[in-house]
Amino acid sequence: MKIKTSFWIFFIGIICLICLPALVRKNQFVDSMTYSSIAKDIALEKSTAFTYYYLDYEEPFYDHPPLSMWMQSTLFYLFPKNDIIPHALYTLILLFLNIISIRLLWRLLIPKRKEFDLLPLFFWILTPVIFWSFSNNLLENLLCPLCMLSVYYGVLSAQNPSIKKLIYPLLSCLFLTAAFFTKGLVGLFPLAVIPIYFIIYRDNKTLISFCYQLLFLVTIGITLFNIEAIHNLFTNYFNTQLLPSIKGERMNNSEGHFFILMKLIIELTPIVCLSLLLLFLKKISFTNANKKAFWLLVLIGFSASLPLMISPKSHGFYIVPAIPYFALAMSSIINVDFPKITNWLKQYTIYVRLAAITTLAIGIYIIINSFNAITNDNDKIEFAHEVAYKLPDNIRQIDVDTEVEYDFTLRGYLIRYHNIHSRALDHNKDYKLIYKWNYKQDSIVLQKDDWILIKKN
Repeated sequence: MKIKTSFWIFFIGIICLICLPALVRKNQFVDSMTYSSIAKDIALEKSTAFTYYYLDYEEPFYDHPPLSMWMQSTLFYLFPKNDIIPHALYTLILLFLNIISIRLLWRLLIPKRKEFDLLPLFFWILTPVIFWSFSNNLLENLLCPLCMLSVYYGVLSAQNPSIKKLIYPLLSCLFLTAAFFTKGLVGLFPLAVIPIYFIIYRDNKTLISFCYQLLFLVTIGITLFNIEAIHNLFTNYFNTQLLPSIKGERMNNSEGHFFILMKLIIELTPIVCLSLLLLFLKKISFTNANKKAFWLLVLIGFSASLPLMISPKSHGFYIVPAIPYFALAMSSIINVDFPKITNWLKQYTIYVRLAAITTLAIGIYIIINSFNAITNDNDKIEFAHEVAYKLPDNIRQIDVDTEVEYDFTLRGYLIRYHNIHSRALDHNKDYKLIYKWNYKQDSIVLQKDDWILIKKN
């Protein structure tokens, strides 16, 4: 077994340790439940490709474009009776796509150091928001590789501004369109790549590629938005999600506009500190050989993150698409004597192999032990099962009171495991879920902890 093979095993072991166990547990982050529940509904043909539902079957879900749910629904179609395998397998596929995309960008921009492709991957996966994101099946997990592939072909088109190479700007636009269909406007930052490339490399011919790219993008956009279903979908998305978020009408935290910048600094601190520590220990040195590639990647990273400050609605995982570029940038200026390190490690080959295999084995063991485990929300999951048991088989939509309306986790488990949808307004459904302190005189069907399921008189 070669030393680099041991490094790859160690890398996979780290993924098994920090990313995958959470994916096979019963309790899930609310966003993860949202996307997987919608995907399952599409697979079961209870929703359509352009009209899909989540909490309420009478009100379509317009919070995000549908591409991620479409892709995930194919796995629910293959595993219709399992709630864990489809979204865990989906995330594994996206992990693989992210790894491929990072390696492609590294080999394109740092061609003389192809053997170092594990360095940016380690920096990337060890960033806290990255392994948290992949533990929770977020939209950003798909957005990342789509944007990276758009950047990849955007850089290729800038390097080859010839009409014979029109395939590059076309592919860049296709991946850009896919990113837009994943999370809307935030997926359009790769459009800045060719102008940034022009600023860094001062090549006027790159502007020709940018014109080609804009031409393809406008053509694709006009074609798609002339399709009525797509036009209606994105009109509703803009009106119900995007514009209210920019105006601050959908704020569910109070961090404000500069939260994204602070979060970016915090998330990048570990890899910067690690690099400085290795520099202090004289295990690495910094190099100017890839200075232009470094600034190109840094500016792309900022273009993927800083525009998010326009909206006061912020979450830490919004910066996930920016992290690969900063990991690549930091790796590009680190100079490691790889042959020297390899020769030194050959003295300890058996220990390197043992460490790699042990890490992988522990990771697999933790995944197996995490399967179907519940680390929190046990009371809500049990209550969701009991509600499903008490309800007649033909009842799959209930009312909830105005307080339970905001218990998105409980409502999510009802959908995830039993396809029971709930409507926040009183629509004269036979059954209603309330908090016990709001109970008045209806017949109690089920009572547990703070919740009561009632049958209306």
